[in-house]
Amino acid sequence: MHEMPVTVFNHTCGQHVHVGRGTDGFELPALQRLVSVLWIGGEEILNAVHPAYRTNGVFCPSLHTSTLLAKGKAARPQGVLQADWLQRCGVTEDDEASVSLRAKLEAIWSAGSVYELCDMLVGDCKREPAYNFANLKPPTDDPAGISFAHLIPRRPPPEEFPIEEFPFDDDPADKKITIEFRQAGGDIKGDSGFEFVMAWVRVATGLVAWAIDTDAEDFAKVARDIHESRGENKAFRVGTFLNAIGIPGGDIERMMARVAQLE
Repeated sequence: MHEMPVTVFNHTCGQHVHVGRGTDGFELPALQRLVSVLWIGGEEILNAVHPAYRTNGVFCPSLHTSTLLAKGKAARPQGVLQADWLQRCGVTEDDEASVSLRAKLEAIWSAGSVYELCDMLVGDCKREPAYNFANLKPPTDDPAGISFAHLIPRRPPPEEFPIEEFPFDDDPADKKITIEFRQAGGDIKGDSGFEFVMAWVRVATGLVAWAIDTDAEDFAKVARDIHESRGENKAFRVGTFLNAIGIPGGDIERMMARVAQLE
C-alpha cells in the first residue's frame, strides 16, 4: 500500500469497514442489540480510539446527533415493543437525559422490521452517520433511483499504476448487505498506524458478531458494564467494553494504547 505511486494514506483518509454476511443480511434482534449498545454508550466509548476530527465529523457524524431518530423525525415504529430487551438496556433513572434515552430505546425495540429500523437511523440531510445501516436496505429503496454507473466509459489506468482497475458491481442482486463503520481514520504512517487499521477491522467485526451471538444475560451484563464505567478514564472504559464483547486481548491492548496516544 505504501508503494503505490498514486496513493497516499494520511490524515485525510477515512477507513470505512463494511461488515456483512454476503447477501444474507442480519436478523432484526441482532441489529436492535447492536444499535442499543451503541446508543447507551458504546459509540461514546469507541470515540476515544478515534482522533477528534473523526468524532462527529462532517463525513462521519454521530448516531446521537445526525439521525432521524436522534432528531425526533423518525416515523413511529409499527412493531411490538420488546419490553424484556428494553429492560435489559438498564436505563431506569427518571432524570431528563435518561427519559430521553429510554424513549429512543423504546423506538429501537419497537421496530417492526429491519427496514423500519434502518429508516430510523438514516442520517438527516443525507449524510451517512459513523455507524451506517443504509446498506441493509435493498437498492430499489435508494432515493437516488436506478444506477447508470455501467454506462460510464471506463478510463484505462495509467501505465505506471501497479494494480488492475477495480471492476464495478452494478447488479442489484449481488449487492452486499453490510453495516458500515465509517469513523476510523485511514492514516497508516508508522507501524502503530497500520496496526490500528487492522485492529479496528477486528473490533468492528467482533462487535457485530457479538450482537448476533449474545444472549439476554450477556447483553444485560454488557449494558451494565457500560453504565457502571461512566466516570472512569477513557482507556479503562474502552478496555472494559471490548473485553465484555469478546475482543482478543492483543487488540484490546492496541486500542487502549491508541487512547493514550490520542489524549
